[in-house]
Amino acid sequence: MRVDHVNLASVDFEATAARLRERLGLGVEPFPGRTGGHVPLAGRQYIEIHTPASPGFGAFIARVARAGDRWWTWSVEVDDLPPVLERSTFDSRDGSAFTQWWGEHAGTAESAPSRGLLPYFIRYDTDGLDDLFERKRAAAAHDRVVGRITEVVVGPDEDRLRAWLGGTPPEVQVRPDVTGLVSVSVEIDGVEREVPLD
Repeated sequence: MRVDHVNLASVDFEATAARLRERLGLGVEPFPGRTGGHVPLAGRQYIEIHTPASPGFGAFIARVARAGDRWWTWSVEVDDLPPVLERSTFDSRDGSAFTQWWGEHAGTAESAPSRGLLPYFIRYDTDGLDDLFERKRAAAAHDRVVGRITEVVVGPDEDRLRAWLGGTPPEVQVRPDVTGLVSVSVEIDGVEREVPLD
């Protein structure tokens, strides 16, 4: 089990992309139509930016980010999906198998209103991911040497998270004084840096 990616809600994709470039030297590979994008990191991890223009759930993103950029969910990659989730998966365009984050077992709906304490699961059923991520990193054109996600801070219920995952990935920190997913840090030029939200 490992952290696969984190999701960031933004009302202004261009402003978010510019801030990540200016503050951390991170580039963004935009989605078609610039409705959001990926920030590809090392180890096949990434930050996924969604905006109110995101197909399918833009209205939800607008509500989440109404007071500014906000982390809203995260996922873990697993070799085998938990049995309870095997029937709530679908094939994405790249052949991956996901739990549907809006489904009854997917964590973000189950954990409302904390929305972000519990991750959803992803299992990749496709080859060539390393090459795909190299192309994504080239497209993003980072200004710095970018490593992996070093810390994900969530809260408030560690027991609930452990029961959901059967443990916790080492980079995940649970704090009883916060609600949901509140911060993400990434290795930049060999130094841990928190990803700014404003």
